[in-house]
Amino acid sequence: MTLLLGLLCLVILFQFLRRPGGHVAFPAVFAVLYLGWVLPQVSGLADAPGVPQDGWFALMLMAMLCLLAGWAGWSLTSTKRPRGLRKPSPLDHRKLILATSVLTVASVAINALLESMRPAMAGVQQWSGPITIVVFFAQIRNVALALSLLLVLQHRTKATLLLAAINLATTLPVALIYLRRSEMIAVAIALVGAYWFARRKTPSLALVVPVVIGIAISVYSMSALRTASNEIEMATGQKVSLLSADLWSKIDVGETIKSNAEQAPDFTNALYIIAYRQATLDLSLGATLWNGFIFQYVPGQIFGSEFKRSLMIGERGYVFQQISGLFNFDYQVGTTATGFGSAFSDFWYFGALYFFLIAALLKRIYVRASAGDPWSQTLYLSLLPTSLIALTHGHEGFFVLLPFLYGVVMAIKRVAKPSSRGARRHEHSPRETARVL
Repeated sequence: MTLLLGLLCLVILFQFLRRPGGHVAFPAVFAVLYLGWVLPQVSGLADAPGVPQDGWFALMLMAMLCLLAGWAGWSLTSTKRPRGLRKPSPLDHRKLILATSVLTVASVAINALLESMRPAMAGVQQWSGPITIVVFFAQIRNVALALSLLLVLQHRTKATLLLAAINLATTLPVALIYLRRSEMIAVAIALVGAYWFARRKTPSLALVVPVVIGIAISVYSMSALRTASNEIEMATGQKVSLLSADLWSKIDVGETIKSNAEQAPDFTNALYIIAYRQATLDLSLGATLWNGFIFQYVPGQIFGSEFKRSLMIGERGYVFQQISGLFNFDYQVGTTATGFGSAFSDFWYFGALYFFLIAALLKRIYVRASAGDPWSQTLYLSLLPTSLIALTHGHEGFFVLLPFLYGVVMAIKRVAKPSSRGARRHEHSPRETARVL
């Protein structure tokens, strides 16, 4: 079954990489994630001692259905260009820079606030309290980065270069110093995607291959790298970058990658969740998604923790308590259920339809982005990394972030909306309008 899943990934990649822009299409990126992250880990679980084989088979079947659902959701969604984009609205370039500047200032301010709160959370694995609210809003840095990269690649000036530099300086430390895997992928997608939408060009394989290999090695070594980074900080009082040779010298890369691939803690969680749900048919019926919205959008600091808990369905940690009693398996703090486990928990194998919805929505945005709409381009490049988190962490993450990211993009779009006088002026300058778009 592992071989079949791998072959399906290769078929999807072959289909999309032959098309212009196919390398930034959701199914292609999804297939790469399967090949580089899912398959090496789930294949090792097949022979793991004590693992229920019916649970492993169910996990593999769910993985297959999620991949097929994502492929189908994208392929079955219309590719017709939306009517509103046949005659693109003219853009006032100065207002576009103003909008990007406003978003950049907000991103820098929120991330600076987050930076000031980090020392108080040193050594804490799972954050709680006000800092979680700041972490959520700080994710506008990915929207600001995507928009500033699109802008500088389309219209390079001192102002656009400065905006892109500021947003890279805001985002890169999260990836390279605080060692956030999701941020590494978000930066890579923003760079590659903006290069395609702005220039209709793809980076050379000579550049892509080393970067992909580097990200893969970093992802599999991340736990050990974070431990080594904390040790260096305690000894020297300074944080070190992912690019530091001192950091890498602290770990055995080969052994770390092998160990993490064999242990596969996230997929082990998913396997036992699926085994439990299938054995008992104790499904949450959408509670995972509902609780994700309540957890993120109802702050206990404002409304009270009791009120927040009263809105949630079920008890937190209930499933793992049941799994512990049934299978003698204990959940590790800091690991995830993956999208396979969370989607299966909600609606059995039909939970794979979550990925159909994700793919269909992204396809609609992608069609608008390919037609030249800068706001759809920004939204797509902001959501694409989140769609991968839906697989690596849990499907609810995508849907919870969707209204927030959409709201941010729409708000900035209003700031950049040209006045009626400005619109008339730009109608007489189609060459300038085409260059901005």
